[in-house]
Amino acid sequence: MADEKSDNPDAQAILTTLTVESLNREVYTCVEILDPENERHLKKANVDEVICPARFGEYLILQSSVSHGMSRMFSSLLTFGKGDEVYRIPLPDRYTNKSFKEAFLDLGKEKDIILVTVERGGGIKINPKGEFRPKEGDFLFVISEKEPSGGVAEI
Repeated sequence: MADEKSDNPDAQAILTTLTVESLNREVYTCVEILDPENERHLKKANVDEVICPARFGEYLILQSSVSHGMSRMFSSLLTFGKGDEVYRIPLPDRYTNKSFKEAFLDLGKEKDIILVTVERGGGIKINPKGEFRPKEGDFLFVISEKEPSGGVAEI
């Protein structure tokens, strides 16, 4: 997380990240920066995820002005312990090579789970169209009252 007490929080985050990545390239790094212009430095440092609250804030204001209530919806989804939340789960075997639509309908009907997106190789496919088919190694992002437990295979 950015140290806002620092004279240059992003520079400190970048240097810390470079140190961590040089010690262990396998560690999963998620870094907060304050200036979106610094994201390119972290990408070069092999960071897995970059969080820039300023960028999210801009997007959220824009979306909320067009789709009223958007900020409340995201706030609810991102607040732990208050209703349904977003979870990332490995693709259950039973959905391998089924269409996204089939998985979406089955999860909704059988488990009250909303399938939102598929992650494949680090890329995100939000609400994929047509006959997009999740395959082995993919992850699903779902909205659920509680985290699908030990039994993603049972989902």
